[in-house]
Amino acid sequence: MAYDQIYAADSESKLIEVMVRDSTTGAGKTGLAYGSVAFAYVREGAAAAGNVTATCVNMTQGTWTTKGWIEVDATNQKGVYQFGVPNAALAVGAKAVTINFQASGMIDKSVRILLDPPVDAVKIGGTAQSAGRDLGTVLPAVSPTVAGGLAISQEVNGGVWIQVSLLGINGTEIDTDAAGLMAAAFSKLFNVAAPVLTAASVNQSGDAYAVVNHATYGNSALHTDVADVHTDVGTALTNIADLHTDVGTAISQTTAATLVTALWDLADGIEIDLTPRQAARAVVARAGFGLISGAGTGVETVKGAGVTTTRLVLTDDSSGNITAAAATLT
Repeated sequence: MAYDQIYAADSESKLIEVMVRDSTTGAGKTGLAYGSVAFAYVREGAAAAGNVTATCVNMTQGTWTTKGWIEVDATNQKGVYQFGVPNAALAVGAKAVTINFQASGMIDKSVRILLDPPVDAVKIGGTAQSAGRDLGTVLPAVSPTVAGGLAISQEVNGGVWIQVSLLGINGTEIDTDAAGLMAAAFSKLFNVAAPVLTAASVNQSGDAYAVVNHATYGNSALHTDVADVHTDVGTALTNIADLHTDVGTAISQTTAATLVTALWDLADGIEIDLTPRQAARAVVARAGFGLISGAGTGVETVKGAGVTTTRLVLTDDSSGNITAAAATLT
């Protein structure tokens, strides 16, 4: 079902224009007083008990009143009325709401409103943000000695240093013993006033790095070995199981199809919260391979290629500019 309007869920004090036609002539119906118009709304997925019915009330044009009804212009906008949408109809918890209007002498009119999830600039992950700290406790306070602390200082030579209080790695808390081992490891690695990469607390001379360019064991040999691996595998990722034996490294028996699927479904692979598969679905639908309905009405619904799933709902203005978009790409 196409949508006539798109609002963020939890929007308040919204006015919509409703086009009403005469049940006999089909022309715009004028002169419908607020007391003669009954309406009902149901939020998507609600049980019968969730169907709310009421009679419209009077309101001033352009000034929202819940359940308000007013004729816009009986001469120049015949059949057009303003309606004050009840805030409860747009509350969070449903993807859409359908409002139906009825009155004697008019064709029943339904208005379908899509509800986008609201953007909460005050809360992140349900947590209210404190003043001056956009990401709350994700970004630290003022000092690495304070929980979550982060201090930024500037060296005399212009370099910027960031001090971080490391409390955990990969979701695992670092306890006192682990912190001591890490400190000792860094001390072993950099244990001189002007440190060079060290091994077993002994500074390495330039000669120690010569192996990198060694004709037999250096970079050139490594390049040859990699080329041989390509030859041994034969075709791209088809014989990946043989790679386990050839290189002597514990690589699982992964098939090409599994790797390709992982790539297509890579989290944040294109944009945040957008995998390559989801991006491809949006591009294919928008490129014209999916069926489009509602063109020219201000709200276009685009199906996926070869499927009945609605991929895109686009709201555009009279110039064809897209002013709002909703996507279902899973």
